Amino acid sequence: MDFLNALDKVLGIRRKAKPAKHKLKWKIPEARLTVKVKDVDDAVLLLEKKLRLPFTSGGEYFEIVHAKEYGNGVYAYLLVRTNAKTEEETIAADAYMLQEEDTLGFDVTSAFKLDENLEQLGYSKVLERAYRVWSFRSLELSVKVYDVDGFGAFVEVAIPATNFDDAREKAEKRALELLQKLGYGEKDVIPNDVITLQLNQKHR
Repeated sequence: MDFLNALDKVLGIRRKAKPAKHKLKWKIPEARLTVKVKDVDDAVLLLEKKLRLPFTSGGEYFEIVHAKEYGNGVYAYLLVRTNAKTEEETIAADAYMLQEEDTLGFDVTSAFKLDENLEQLGYSKVLERAYRVWSFRSLELSVKVYDVDGFGAFVEVAIPATNFDDAREKAEKRALELLQKLGYGEKDVIPNDVITLQLNQKHR
């Protein structure tokens, strides 16, 4: 044992055991950081060419947004999305700020009963919007560029939910560093998603 200790001092062979991470009982919810951009094509080009982020998906869509408010500016959204090129309709849920996922409680493929069911669950139609979107990936971060008709262009970074404080701190740091590489400081960052920003502007 003394020999190993001496050898470790010289060569640094043995690594010290890392302290156990404290796992939170409840996950820290997903977070979104958004910046408004002047030119959507420049933003996409910077992400692709300068930062070399992998492109994951994209397209042009028309979307009807149904919302359910939980107070303090927190919403769950149900999005009825139509692909502008293929006219294929899909339905997506987005409730990233909630501690627990909002259960829809019905078969979303039954589109003819959609409005009735949503009203019973506390959802109401709040927006119709047309937009283009480009999606990228940077480690655990999801990065999207939106060009929303009549509203503007934005880069939105999604920080995933986690049970660990240090993981959230590291992810937030990476997200801010990424936005800084695009030319935006902390003062430019809005801690919200693009849909909620658009909804809040509508209600002004």
